[in-house]
Amino acid sequence: MFRILNYDIKYTIWYFFGCNIVSFCNEPDDSSGNFLTKNIPIGIKYTMNPLTRRLLIITVLCAAVMELIDISIVNVALSHMSGNLGATIEDTSWVIISYDIANVIVIPITSFLTARSGRRNYYIGSIILFTFCSFMCGNAHGIWVLVLFRFFQGIGGGALLSVSQAVMFELFPKEKQGMASAIFGIGVFIGP
Repeated sequence: MFRILNYDIKYTIWYFFGCNIVSFCNEPDDSSGNFLTKNIPIGIKYTMNPLTRRLLIITVLCAAVMELIDISIVNVALSHMSGNLGATIEDTSWVIISYDIANVIVIPITSFLTARSGRRNYYIGSIILFTFCSFMCGNAHGIWVLVLFRFFQGIGGGALLSVSQAVMFELFPKEKQGMASAIFGIGVFIGP
């Protein structure tokens, strides 16, 4: 069940749910202070049983679908939120805008944050932040409290889609990357 990977680039090991998954990293620039790829051997043996791989695929797809549903679900409930919270449509539209602004801020710096804190920690932290802020959005009694928690929810949700796709590609060997892309695309398409 062991497989030896021989590529020309260094590897970093990412432990996710107790299994070793190999991710690719370029040579670190000494001036950037990137210490993640130093002293990593070129050939790495790793194992992953099929059940663990399937559970990881389901988990990653659920996180990505959860983020995509959260982007579009507010559009349907915009008029109901404005009536229940006693706000105008213009004020209620800030619920959508704040989430989108947070996504636009977080998505470009996802690579930096992943390199700093590790992909596993960043991904799990994003899921926790997203879930907690979803709960707080549901319990918000004012429009501006909802906008604030929606912004923080967007910060957590911004990482879910991009990191989920990266994890999905790492779960499959290089010759099956097309299947990884198809599974991710179908899962994201069917979800919302």
